[in-house]
Amino acid sequence: MNDLYPDELPLALKPIWFYDDCFPRSAALKLTSVFLHRNYEMDMHTHDFFELNVTINGKGAHYANGRRYEITAGDVVIVPPECYHGYHKSSELNVFHVLLHKNYFLKYAGDLNTLSAFRILFNESTQTDNRIVPVFRIDGEPYDRVLNLLWQLDELERKTNLSAERSDYLLSYSLTFALIVLLCKEYTRQYVSEDRSDDTGIIAASEYIHKNYAQKIMLDELCSIGMMSKTLLCDKFKRYYGYTPLEYVNRYRVLVAKNMIIETDKSITEIAQETGFFDASHFLKTYRKYENVNPADLRTQLLSSLNINRNQ
Repeated sequence: MNDLYPDELPLALKPIWFYDDCFPRSAALKLTSVFLHRNYEMDMHTHDFFELNVTINGKGAHYANGRRYEITAGDVVIVPPECYHGYHKSSELNVFHVLLHKNYFLKYAGDLNTLSAFRILFNESTQTDNRIVPVFRIDGEPYDRVLNLLWQLDELERKTNLSAERSDYLLSYSLTFALIVLLCKEYTRQYVSEDRSDDTGIIAASEYIHKNYAQKIMLDELCSIGMMSKTLLCDKFKRYYGYTPLEYVNRYRVLVAKNMIIETDKSITEIAQETGFFDASHFLKTYRKYENVNPADLRTQLLSSLNINRNQ
């Protein structure tokens, strides 16, 4: 132990946080959560979602994977799922936290995965003990722009917590997208030699899925579009998206279906047909696999949430 920081932190009283802790099912539109922690300290804990942290003033240390990273204003920490980490302050430490639901990344996967830095910063490794925790620093104009976006998101967070307006949720999505792109751009400027030659095939295949999810999609078809073998295509999809190509097809269909459940009055059967599923039974089974909830229950929860907020 040095004068300011211990060598390691103890386990927190609540060591594991889950999606339902921060993204309640009653708030079905909530895909991001943003808040400022003042005078922040937190013992070792983990969660099953990504967390993006930006220190805005003070000094402290972030602990992860047996390492200690000293941090101050302008330092960015990106914590992947299932990674134990914690904070210790040496002076007042104010940290903005951005929690990111898995469906947020799927919603914007086609665009974000074109950025080499995104695949580095938000890489969900399957090896829990070796998860990379990116820590880097921004300053000057990029820092000012990041801080401005964070304050806007903080204001939107308070608004959506009081009243579940769809327009405010959509605005929070777009501001978060701008925040991630800005951080990726700054990380690339500092550390990455941008080379897109490796992206072309996987982007072409994923964009084909995004445009043709309602149709039958075959693996051979995706290989032809991406101009690569089945082995290489599957390897790239696992590395970029965390799914095999055909798993990604179903995952994307489920996300589109979720948006239709939230945004339209169409029946579950109609939604199943319009998103490329064979029948309602197949749709229900696949939806529950990825979302752990029945689609009809999701609609009920959303309507209940909207009615509660209207009556407050």
